Amino acid sequence: MNNGSETTTLWLNGAAPVQDFNNLKKEWAPTTFDVNQRVVVSDLLDLPFGRGRRFLSSVNRPVNAIISGWGVDTILTYQGGFPLYITDAVDTSGSYGGNQRPNYAPCTGGIKIAGSAESRLGKWFNTSCFAQPASYTFGNVSRTSI
Repeated sequence: MNNGSETTTLWLNGAAPVQDFNNLKKEWAPTTFDVNQRVVVSDLLDLPFGRGRRFLSSVNRPVNAIISGWGVDTILTYQGGFPLYITDAVDTSGSYGGNQRPNYAPCTGGIKIAGSAESRLGKWFNTSCFAQPASYTFGNVSRTSI
C-alpha cells in the first residue's frame, strides 16, 4: 500500500498517476507492483560426474575441473496479475497536473466480466460501471483496483 510514491519511477513500472496532490490521503491504495498471489519454486540437481561421484570418478585433475561441479536447476514462478489503474481520457477537474479518474456508476453484473480470456479479448471489464465526474471535481475510483 502507498499513496503514489512510485510515481517518481513512472518510466520503470507504469505507476498509477496521482489525482489530487493536495490530498494524498485519498491516494492510499495498493502499489502498482503489488502481487497478492505468488508462488516461487526452485530446485537444483548436481550432476554425478567427476572425482568422488558416481560417474567418471577416476579422472585426472584437468578433466575433473572440466566435467565436475555442473548442475541443472529450474525456477518456476506462478503469480496473479498486477492491479489496474483506471483514468479518464479528459481531465475535467481543473487541477492542472493531476490525473482525472472516473466515478463508480451503478451497473448490472458488476465490473468483472465472466468467461475465458479468449472471449474477453475485446473487453476485460465492464466499462459501463464508470462515469465522468462533474466539472471541477475528482472521481471516486481508487488509484489502483485489484
